[in-house]
Amino acid sequence: MGSPVAPRLPDDVASSGWRLDVQLTALERVPESVLPAATTQVRTTTAQQGSRPFLALASFLREIQIGPLPAAPSALEQTLQRKGSGRQQPLPGLQEALPKGATVRLGIHPNGESDQADWTLSLHRPSSSNSAQLWLQSSDGQADLGLLDLPLVPEGEPLLAVMPMDSSSGDWNGLALQLSLSGDTTVDSELWEQALEPVAEEPDSRPVMAGDLWQGLTDEDRQRAVLAFLAAEHEAEIAEDLALSAPPAAVSRFAERLQDCPVQPPIGWLLDRVALEFLVDEVAASDSTAFPGFLLRHVGPLADEPSTVTDLIRRVNSTEDWTHLILAENEALLAESSSTQRLRAFDWLIQRGRNLGDFDPLASRSERRKALEDLANSESDANQP
Repeated sequence: MGSPVAPRLPDDVASSGWRLDVQLTALERVPESVLPAATTQVRTTTAQQGSRPFLALASFLREIQIGPLPAAPSALEQTLQRKGSGRQQPLPGLQEALPKGATVRLGIHPNGESDQADWTLSLHRPSSSNSAQLWLQSSDGQADLGLLDLPLVPEGEPLLAVMPMDSSSGDWNGLALQLSLSGDTTVDSELWEQALEPVAEEPDSRPVMAGDLWQGLTDEDRQRAVLAFLAAEHEAEIAEDLALSAPPAAVSRFAERLQDCPVQPPIGWLLDRVALEFLVDEVAASDSTAFPGFLLRHVGPLADEPSTVTDLIRRVNSTEDWTHLILAENEALLAESSSTQRLRAFDWLIQRGRNLGDFDPLASRSERRKALEDLANSESDANQP
């Protein structure tokens, strides 16, 4: 139980939570094309160790099909048979309590013999969200965390995972795993005791209760994964970019800086603010071309003026305010006399999805001015009640 971040729940957690129901079915054969491959559902993939910023999709992800239940639960058996599953054997299911801020980890043992799971499906319940987050985790070092872009909500559509099962001593070669959530309710006392029971630390099985979010940042081997997990959960785009693609030494320095910060909401802005401050300092202290590229990606041509970026950071207290401010500052560059600045700002704003109307950064001065006036008027009209 838990998350890749910290080992325990807060002591004051309430005794009610979502209930996770898992139904398992052994299959004679793995049916084809029942669901999309997990590779098409993964939004974030990080390496198990901090040495590799980017990671090719792991082979275990290609072997797993996962998605919304393709048929009503009562018709699932017939659906799997039509897709070629052959005989089916229901297996004992399980139930787990899922309180706020916790994660349930399901270890999957396809060969039925190893003490260590071949891969793990984790369901995390953020404290401020009505949807569980799903992560696939490999035990072989190919991938540490793969965040799936699939919603799983209480009383919502169940999810189904279908994967091969290496059964050299039996007739079952596939496994179907059905997941569903029930809404907030008083959970069976035995399930609740299991949910709150501490998890012993092991080299390959770290305790994963989400309590102190910053605790996992002290482990150098898992800093990248923890940062990616936190950034994805709190929609911190800049911090997530650093976590996924910065060099290992930079990830460690970023994590160390976060360790020294008081953990105060909004967590997403805390992550992104520290990431921006970190990038500004790295640009000033390093000859590397990587960090100016990071900064350019997130602030546009203002990356040429790190001191200006620092001043802008101090003017806002939320990700939403930062987004409005940095867009406005780049839009102001469209009126610059330098065609280079106008082009860079124009390209950056277009990439951010801004509608700039008929503005052409290489048009004459009068044409540019008219286009900007028309743009301002259209935005003003759109904001009228």
